[in-house]
Amino acid sequence: MSNSDEIIYMLQQQEAELLEFKENYHNPDELGKDISAMANTASYRNQEAGYILFGVRDDGMATGSSFDLDAIRIGNEVLRFWLTNMLSPFVDIQQIDVPYQGMRILGIKVPGNLSRPVQFKGIPYIRNGAQTRKLAEFESIERKIWKGTHALPIELNPATSVLNPSEIEGLLDISAFFNLARQPAPTSLDLSLAKMAERDFLIRSADATGYQVTLLGAILFARDLNSFGELYRKSVRIIRYTDRHKLYADYDSFIPSGYALAIDKVMQELGRLLPQREEIRTAQREIIYEYPQAAIRELLINMLSHQDLNENDYPRIEIFTDRIEFTNSGTPLLDFNRFIDGDRPRNPRLVDALFLMHFSEQRGSGIDRVFAILEKEGLPPLKNFPQPLHTRIILFRHHNLEALSKTDRLLVCYQHACLRFIMHEPMTNASLRDRFRAKVTNSASISRLIKECVEAGLIKRVSEESSKKYSKYVPYWA
Repeated sequence: MSNSDEIIYMLQQQEAELLEFKENYHNPDELGKDISAMANTASYRNQEAGYILFGVRDDGMATGSSFDLDAIRIGNEVLRFWLTNMLSPFVDIQQIDVPYQGMRILGIKVPGNLSRPVQFKGIPYIRNGAQTRKLAEFESIERKIWKGTHALPIELNPATSVLNPSEIEGLLDISAFFNLARQPAPTSLDLSLAKMAERDFLIRSADATGYQVTLLGAILFARDLNSFGELYRKSVRIIRYTDRHKLYADYDSFIPSGYALAIDKVMQELGRLLPQREEIRTAQREIIYEYPQAAIRELLINMLSHQDLNENDYPRIEIFTDRIEFTNSGTPLLDFNRFIDGDRPRNPRLVDALFLMHFSEQRGSGIDRVFAILEKEGLPPLKNFPQPLHTRIILFRHHNLEALSKTDRLLVCYQHACLRFIMHEPMTNASLRDRFRAKVTNSASISRLIKECVEAGLIKRVSEESSKKYSKYVPYWA
């Protein structure tokens, strides 16, 4: 049965679970959400595809439509290609013209069972009856979709064909694993590869004569990611601009090593590129960095750990004259305001490996330490710049905190309350004064800021009965 015949049959039978009826086209965002919802609904129900039909009323009565995915432009892009860019992972939508009772109906076939839930502008959707809703509202459905589409974690997929031991040794720095994990290296290459396979960095071939390198093994230990096809786009990219905008850059380079090798190389390169000064203390000169090195390292590892490995985008560090931006593919799995108390790794095998090699901890405490460092150094708040299909975290240079915008001052207040809460201490007027390096005479302005933060729903008082002068505050989620 052809697609057209199938659509006509479904129209006649009105099998609503596979169909969404739309009499007219309204706007691209609505269509993008509907495609995400249809793909995820088909995956949840283990169906090959779902169909969105234009030119059909909600009651199933055909009215006809002239809508065409290739006839509408969004900016400089045809609607079909614009949708492709806004949907992640890639969705192979098909447009089907259906002649029906003397009219034209446009069918959009949306495949199910993709590699993971389909997002539109970073948000996955689902069909709930006749409505399109955010998938996050239905946790049990979301878990089932992930379980059904990820029988094998992406980190464990093979990145090469079967290779002999010497070929693998040429591609991977095997000794790096044992050095970083602080384990004695085996006495032979064969034993080393067997140990690597135990950690899922390699897959032993069926005849036990060779191995395949997994994506996890390649992305961690590759001598050069350019040797692994499309994985070259997982190299860390560093760009330095000459101003606060992207018009002119004076440095643009890649670190093509696997991350176990690249992390220290990136830190060395950033140490060379970032502003610094020398101070003489006693008889020695000391280099003072404008950005705390410990915070940069945590944000670098966070960027690498939480990127979407399904997408071919470089994890990117961009240096501007007033800030550093860390960008990785994939929207955050947690709301930015819950980074400090949440822990939901996108790539658990990668996180486990980085922990084993002492690059990170598995407690989800990296961002907590960044907030603590920013407070100690008197730096502006950490910021998230929302954008479709990516995560961008921004670290700013020193700035007069009292001269920050109202939005940023509220963010300082909220992040301070979060940090105090996880340290089992509530926020007070005095503690927030210390965060702003403000004098006691500034208590009134700090009180106004706290009041605005409460009104914005970011923090709340511990007890409404206590005197406002001595009030204690916690984050809204506490």
